[in-house]
Amino acid sequence: MKIKDEITQTKTVPNMSQSILKEYARITTELNNLHEANDNFDELERLKKVASDYAQTRDEVINQQLLQIESSVNQQMREITLEILHDERHMPPILRLEKLNRYTFKTPNDGGTGAQYRGLITFDLANMAIAPVPFVVHDLVPSKEY
Repeated sequence: MKIKDEITQTKTVPNMSQSILKEYARITTELNNLHEANDNFDELERLKKVASDYAQTRDEVINQQLLQIESSVNQQMREITLEILHDERHMPPILRLEKLNRYTFKTPNDGGTGAQYRGLITFDLANMAIAPVPFVVHDLVPSKEY
């Protein structure tokens, strides 16, 4: 509306040619479009920053949760190992949750098959003690052989 008013006012000026008025309108429109584009760019940058902040917060929360789960499971596996073996020399298995889709699980200083089976069963018992898991079904060699 503002541009039309300016054009109308400019038409009343004597000796003002139509080509000058058209050029003025084109430049004014282009200027307004550039201002709008700048505003849109600024808004895009602001939204990118907000998204980045949210992603960082999300990653921090995930890392805290993984650490809490890891700590709870490892503590429970220590208690179960001590209760079953009555020997502190036998190391309990250790779970490391590196990311949501990446983990390591091993028994330090013992890579034998028996330790691996014991570690898996200890892990299952720890999970059942910590979380409301109703039952666990295994199709493992130790359950078939023993």
